[in-house]
Amino acid sequence: MERPGCGKSRLVRRLGDILGIHVGRYDGSGSSDNAFGGTPRRWSTGEPSYPVSVIKAAEIANPIVLIDEVDKCGTGTSNGSLTRALLPMLESETAQRYPDPYIQSAVNLSHVSFIMTANDDTVLPHALRDRLRILRMPRIEIEHVPAVAAGIVMDLAAERGLDGRWVKPLDGDEIEIAQRLLADGSARRLRAIVERLLAVRESGAMRH
Repeated sequence: MERPGCGKSRLVRRLGDILGIHVGRYDGSGSSDNAFGGTPRRWSTGEPSYPVSVIKAAEIANPIVLIDEVDKCGTGTSNGSLTRALLPMLESETAQRYPDPYIQSAVNLSHVSFIMTANDDTVLPHALRDRLRILRMPRIEIEHVPAVAAGIVMDLAAERGLDGRWVKPLDGDEIEIAQRLLADGSARRLRAIVERLLAVRESGAMRH
């Protein structure tokens, strides 16, 4: 949990890739009710709890459920809330017998790994904070740019279906430019800088 753009969500997705575990992402900022915990099937829009949906999609009992920007979820309680829906899923005893309102039966969610991202953990309810292990993401400093940029180059290559080992990493001049442009320590900004540097490099190669 830390400043925007520091790479929290990407870290979770990368963790899933390394472990070979399916990651289901839930947008906490767009949540204003308890739909995360499932809705009764008497409603036309009824559906199972989100963790059950992820288990079904992953076909394993222990996927990772990423709740992104949990600090931005709605705080009203007339229709329930995301944070209240989460509480029984974060306790081993209650998670083993979670009463899913759509399935109308108890389901075992105790093997699911819940990871949440937030820019400001101080706004979270005490009951939720008490159930979490809070980790803080450091900002990217100038000396970190070469290593982080190398990882970004590898990621961009993979997104294009290329083997990152065949893509030349940023050279000294490009690293210096990236360091000079990186003002706020944001991984998101550094990625945009690296993308631009690679685009300039490719356009130059095409002209030659």
